[in-house]
Order: sequence, then C-alpha cells, then structure tokens
Amino acid sequence: MAATLPPTNVQPPAVSMSGIRIAFGKVVANDAVDLEVRPGEIHALLGENGAGKTTLMRALSGLLQPDAGAIRLNGQPVVIRDPQTAQDLGIGMVHQHFMLIETMTVAENMSLGLPRERAGGRVFFPDFDRVAREVDALGRRHDLQVDASARVGSLTVAGQQRVEILKALHRGARVLILDEPTAVLSPQESLRLFAVVRSLAEEGTAIIFISHKLHEVMAVTDRITVLRRGKVAGCLTTAETSEGEIARLMVGAVTSRPRRNTTPRGETGTVLRLRGAGLTDERGLRQLDGIDLEIGRSEILGVAGVDGNGQSELAEVVVGLQRLSDGSIELDGADMTGASPAVRIARGVAHVPEDRHRTALVPDMSVADNAVIEMAGWRRFARAGLRRGRHIAEFARELVQDYDVRPGDIRQPVGSLSGGNQQKLVMGRALTRDPKLIVAVQPARGLDFGATAFVHGRLLDSRSGGAAIMLISAEMDELVALCDRIVVMYRGMIIGEQTGPDYDIAALGLMMAGRAA
Repeated sequence: MAATLPPTNVQPPAVSMSGIRIAFGKVVANDAVDLEVRPGEIHALLGENGAGKTTLMRALSGLLQPDAGAIRLNGQPVVIRDPQTAQDLGIGMVHQHFMLIETMTVAENMSLGLPRERAGGRVFFPDFDRVAREVDALGRRHDLQVDASARVGSLTVAGQQRVEILKALHRGARVLILDEPTAVLSPQESLRLFAVVRSLAEEGTAIIFISHKLHEVMAVTDRITVLRRGKVAGCLTTAETSEGEIARLMVGAVTSRPRRNTTPRGETGTVLRLRGAGLTDERGLRQLDGIDLEIGRSEILGVAGVDGNGQSELAEVVVGLQRLSDGSIELDGADMTGASPAVRIARGVAHVPEDRHRTALVPDMSVADNAVIEMAGWRRFARAGLRRGRHIAEFARELVQDYDVRPGDIRQPVGSLSGGNQQKLVMGRALTRDPKLIVAVQPARGLDFGATAFVHGRLLDSRSGGAAIMLISAEMDELVALCDRIVVMYRGMIIGEQTGPDYDIAALGLMMAGRAA
C-alpha cells in the first residue's frame, strides 16, 4: 500500500505548478499544465513518450524556464532559475541516466557541488570522511546502504541508483523526482526501491514517480496525473482507477500489445549457432562460460536473467563488439567467430543496442545521418569518399515515414526526439535491411504503451518474414508474450530453458536466482 496521505486542509501542496507553458519554436511541449503534489504523497506522472513529462520536470528542477505559468513550493511562489536554486529549495531529481562520475568514490560524488559549510574541510578539499559518515547514517535510516568508499563504477546499477537517491537526500530534498526508476532494476530490486519510496513518503517527502509500468504505478502511488500531447488529460486517485482507464487517458484508446502467432513455424533451419562460447575479460574474470545455443529461422529466442549475468556480453560477442576467448559462432553455417561488426552487418546481422544514447545514436547529428550511420560506407550512400546527400535523405524520409518517427524533420538533431521516437529510428535502421539475425537488447525499455506495441509488432513482423531473433530483456511479460523459447542466464552460463507458449514463470524466476532447472 502507498503512504497514507495527510488531510488536505492541514498544509499547502509541497509542489504546485499552474498554467505551465513551454515551447520550443513552434512545438508546444507543455500547454497550460497544472500539477499538484502533496507532502507525503507518491504522485505518478504518466504519458506517452513526447507527452511533456520530462520537459515539465526539467522546469521543476531548474534545467529550463517556463514561458508562462507559476510554481509554488509549500504555498510560496518561487522562481527556479537553475539546478542549484532547485537544490537550495529542496528539490532533488534522480534521472533515468545517472549523473555520477564512475571513477570517483561515493563520498567524492556526494561532495561535488556542496557548499563549503556542508562539505567541511578546507575550501578546495572537502572532508570526505565527514560526508561518508553522513551518507552512512542516511543509508541506515532509509535502507539505502552503500559503501561510501567504493568507486561508483564498481557498483551495480541498483547500487548507483541508491547513490543518486542518497545524494538528493543528503542535499535536503523534500521533493524527490524519480524518472523511470525501475527501468534498469530486477523485480527484487524494484520491490526494495518501493519500500524505500514508501518510507520517504511516510516521513513527509513528496515523491514524483515517472514510469511506464502501470502495475508499478497501481501498486505504489497515491495519485496520478496523465499528460497527453503536452496537456493534462486527467488527475486520478490510484485506488479509484484501473490500468485500462489510465491507458485510455494516455493514448486516447486502449492499446493492446501484439502477441506472437503460436501456429507452427515454417522454415526451421538454424541461423545462429554458438558452441562452447566463452569470454574472459581483461581482469581474468569469466563473463561467458560454455554457451551453447541455436536460433532457427522464424524463431524468437528470449534471454532472461537478472541484469549483469552475461546477457550484454552475449549480445556483444554475437554482433562482433567483443571477440570470444574460446568457442565458435556460425551464421547460416558460415564461421563468424573472428568476423568484424561490419562483416556481420553485411552478412545480415542487425543490432538493437541496450543503450541507444551511448551506443546507437549520436545526439548532435541529424536524424538523416543517424539513419545511415551503420551503412555510411555503402555505395548507395557514398561514392569515391563523398556523401550522396540526396540518397541519404530519401532513405531517411522513407524510414521516418515507415517507422512513424515524430516529428518527421530529418534535419533536426536526433537528440531532440523523445526516447520512443529515438528507439523507432534505431529499430527502423536495424530492420529495414531485412536481416537474417536480429539481436535486440531491452528494445522496449522505458517506452510507453504505443511505442512498445510498435516495437513488438515490428519484431513479430520480422519473425514472420523469416528472421531469427535473439531478444534479451529484463521484462518477463515481454519475453513470455513474444518468445518461442526462453533461456535463462546466471553468472555467464545458460542454466535452463523453456519452450512456449505455456511458460512456468515461477520456475523461470528460480532459475534467474541461480537454481538450475
């Protein structure tokens, strides 16, 4: 259950945003948006990608200025000119993509930007021991324990998230914005986070919870504000609504996820075969150990497992980003063990990477250039070392239209697109070549209903067209809905397999915890 709300007549809202308007040129991101969050409330902010959620929260956290409207904190009007002002006013934000320096320790990250009187020590030398003691105390109080002396890069994703939350609390946050907080967490880690969020709310912290996972919203929040196309579509009390009603407000109609056709597949020849595949990293640690698997034509093989058990490394060795230490890889019977990524692309391997921001797109480049970035050397797009701009533009316009990438201006920087539209572009770039093998890693992570349904539909279309698909996902619902078989990875090994459509979810969960089938 979510936290019990205080009576609404006792104190003013912790946050009141009224009539907020923010436009980028002719594009209106927020149009007269009202948002009210009470002290001790867990308030969900929902909407499709591009609905205006992130823009609204950027205004609240001081990253941009509204063109119109007013913001009040605890009933007092405020002007939030920059992130430092937001921090001073008690507003903290935990971004989906963490804002930490991985080579520094937890205590050092905590000290960055702290006023001298908070950091202790001399002007340029904060008292890291003091900060560490304060962080340890906060961690014990809120069940957010983390080693303050550890380097951030050595922590798990869940550990880094705990650091981000502690960082906000250490700076006095009474309004905490959580942007897609469970997108990179396992189910068990998500449950632990929910307990922390409830504990904070019980102490009076106002929580703004941004998520696309409606079952989580229903489980943990008190109220819900839904945005659609930059406007407020509705404000709901969680206990009095349903997932169906929320979905209708978000997209204007109920969007159902496509499911695989469970009729027997036609062609069943093997497309991908791994034999004894192993990978040892530069530290001498085994990341993959004795992987044997096959994927046939018109088959989707799901790869399940708690994050960090070799799934990412498996994808990277298949697409050629890492080379096997031992074992072999075959594509359509041909040895690909030592082949470069470019050779694999030319032979029909497509890759939808796990992190579109780091490994799939160049944010400052145009939509058109990103559309052909993997094929820039192909004769269709370059000749004698010169770009063929007209051909690139034609291809990009066709891709944008076919994959419903919005807005459709191929000249704008790809970084200005919403996450869902960026993912559509990545999917289109990968699938438009009619690949033999698709390696899709978390392809719907952080996407709204409409974009998720679109991505799933395109994967199923590719399956129907004869492609072999390796789908790596932390979402069990996604794997069960789409996959013909599911294998489970644990500590770099495949420890179990099930064939659909009637999966034993409990058994899969036990395998994810390391209990072999």
